[in-house]
Amino acid sequence: MAISNTELARAVYGKRDLRAAQDAMVAVEPDGDGFWTVYNSEGVARTVDPDAAVCDCEDMQYNDPPEGCAHVRRVEMIRGARRVPDVRLDVVLRKKLDEEAG
Repeated sequence: MAISNTELARAVYGKRDLRAAQDAMVAVEPDGDGFWTVYNSEGVARTVDPDAAVCDCEDMQYNDPPEGCAHVRRVEMIRGARRVPDVRLDVVLRKKLDEEAG
């Protein structure tokens, strides 16, 4: 049985890195407090402290993934602190990365 591209990407990058790169999210930079606000496609806001890898989402609360949830990882990708998977990216993340690259 052949493995799909999605299954291969999940095996290589992990589900949270894929979600961070592909899910529709908007990350708003902090105003000096260090906390980011990450909005999902439904407009739900999550507060992220990327330096401590902390977020107020259910994944962090119940699963406490060792490298953080998708929200933490999205902010890390924007900041250049996490490798961006070589997959089709969310358009907002692609634009932000292009702006950062100059």
